[in-house]
Amino acid sequence: MKSRWSQLGPDDLRDLAQLVSLLRDESERDAAMAAICEILFPEEVRLTALNLDEEPPLSGGTRAWARYAGDRIRQFRLSQGLTPAQLAEDSGLPQSLLDRIEAGSHSPSRAAIEKITRALGMQVADVDPSEERP
Repeated sequence: MKSRWSQLGPDDLRDLAQLVSLLRDESERDAAMAAICEILFPEEVRLTALNLDEEPPLSGGTRAWARYAGDRIRQFRLSQGLTPAQLAEDSGLPQSLLDRIEAGSHSPSRAAIEKITRALGMQVADVDPSEERP
């Protein structure tokens, strides 16, 4: 019997893996990955070397959106005279993640965009044109 969770798409799975990668303790990361695998794949699964530092390349539309969002975030950060380290501290996100977002090589989650825009004093619509302005 297939789990209904097995219907999650690649973006959902990438978001789950990204959340797990934020756990600082290795044993917590291992336990979280084991729990995710148990939910997604009810039959026995054996995990081998999962490299959370490597991201799959973005598809065409996602790549264009990620570049746009990253450019807007960088523009706002620079206009406020903030360094990447300062934005990381203010947003509570890892600087390595912010670097990938600004470079357009990572498509940020809604939660990440909200943290970044809050830290920069901007609206989500300033980064994501699909968002309506209040």
